[in-house]
Order: sequence, then structure tokens, then C-alpha cells
Amino acid sequence: MSGRHTVTEARVTRRRGRAVNLGLLLPLLVVLGTIAVVAIGLLTEDEDRDPRQAGPTQAGPTPAGPATPAPSTAKPAKTTAKAPGTGLAGARSTLQAWLRALGRGDASACDRYVTKAFAESRFGSMAKCRWHAKNITKYNSAKEVQALKTAVVRGGTVEADGRVWVDFTDLAWTSGHMTARTTERKHILRWDGDSWVLG
Repeated sequence: MSGRHTVTEARVTRRRGRAVNLGLLLPLLVVLGTIAVVAIGLLTEDEDRDPRQAGPTQAGPTPAGPATPAPSTAKPAKTTAKAPGTGLAGARSTLQAWLRALGRGDASACDRYVTKAFAESRFGSMAKCRWHAKNITKYNSAKEVQALKTAVVRGGTVEADGRVWVDFTDLAWTSGHMTARTTERKHILRWDGDSWVLG
């Protein structure tokens, strides 16, 4: 009888050993699987933001030119001086609101977020700025419009004169695709006494 009991104990001990080994391996396998899924997602996201797929500009389609690199999604903000009003955060908020309003086709964005000089230099007049915003899908691809709708501004530099510069590389978006030709390479905002405006 004691022999059978010893064999049964040995089997139970081996099973417990396997259970302990599986108990240790399972969390490790879960972590490795999560890392693989995240890596694949990042690779897929980079493919979605192929900089060689340049689109039309704000003023209309442009011929193909050199590709613009995709924006960094983790670039820290740079500041060199304290801005008036709500500071750098206020300027970023205005630029983000402008880009998202364009993506929605909101013609009133021209009156709220840009100066007359900006509208004239980019669109020809304030009226043409409104027309462009209202008819954004005629000037930009569906992917660009989607990227504008989901744009996020992360960064910028406050200059000594109080203006804020935001590079295209300080922009990110959660869907769609755009390049610097969709917006601009460098966005310049200034405090007009009441609010931040592009100009």
C-alpha cells in the first residue's frame, strides 16, 4: 500500500510542478504578446502616415514635390518666454481649433482664428478664406480632411517678441493623413490683445 501511495504523491508533485511552471510562464507570455501587438500597431500606424503621399495645399492641388516627414507624436513643447493671455497653451488651442474647424468645413473659422493679412496671403481675401473652408473637400483629400478634424497641437516656441511658432512636426492626428502641404511647415500665431490669431 505504501508503494501506491508514494507513486500517487510523486504524480501529484509533478502536476503541481507543472502548474507552478505554467503559472510563472503565463504572465510572461501575456506581456510578450502585448508588446508584439503594440509593435505591430506602431508599424501599421507608421505605414498609414507615409510622407510620400503628399496631398493638395490649402490653396488647391499642387504638383508632386519632395515628401514631408510624418510629424512626431511625442515631441516636448519648447518655450523661450512667457506669452500674454493664456500663454503657449492658448496659442496651441487656437491653432488646433483652426485646423479642426477647417476639417469640419466651418467658414466662420476664418473670422475667429485668422487675421485679414493671413487670409489675403493664403487665400486671396477673407471671403476666399471662407469659401475655401466651406468647400474644404474640393481642395483636400478625404484623408487630409479627417486628419484636420482630429488634429492635435503638441509643442511650439514662444519668441522674444511674443509670437508663437508651431512647426508642422508639432502636429499629430488620430486618423487620416496630412503633410505640411496640407497646412503649413510653420504656423505663426500672435496675441491681438484679446485672443491668439494666425497672422
